Amino acid sequence: GWAVYYVDFRPNPRYTLDPLEWDDTLIAINKARSWSFVDPSRIATVGGSHGGHVTGRMVSRAKLSCAVLFAPAGLDLISLAHAAEAGTPIGGNQRLVREFEQRAGVRMSDVEKDTAKYQYSSLLSEVSQAKCSILMVSGKNDESEAHFGYGWGGFGDA
Repeated sequence: GWAVYYVDFRPNPRYTLDPLEWDDTLIAINKARSWSFVDPSRIATVGGSHGGHVTGRMVSRAKLSCAVLFAPAGLDLISLAHAAEAGTPIGGNQRLVREFEQRAGVRMSDVEKDTAKYQYSSLLSEVSQAKCSILMVSGKNDESEAHFGYGWGGFGDA
């Protein structure tokens, strides 16, 4: 008794990790919930890397049974910027940090001082609003997440 609904990203997003993708994914979740052969109380999401980020954004926006995030990109750009400044490799997330700084017109250290002014949020800043259990799977040597430690995954019941 499984139904799988694959959601792809917009072909030409305004920028990487575009919030429009979160809206698209919410529409897809609600569409799946409307099908007669789907139990609307048993919707789960899974995603890796970019998709892991989008999946992570769903946990505070949609009523889900659970969510699995495989090495989600851009857990928290402010923390990633701090790690990079300290010399910790952050892999492809460096591009995400630079892209956000370019859009905001300031460094992440300035964004950190007034997140509301720069409309900044992250998977970490939203996790307290999670509406389901979350499992995050990340590798020890993954430059994207390794410096966050292992305490972020598997939050249990929301």
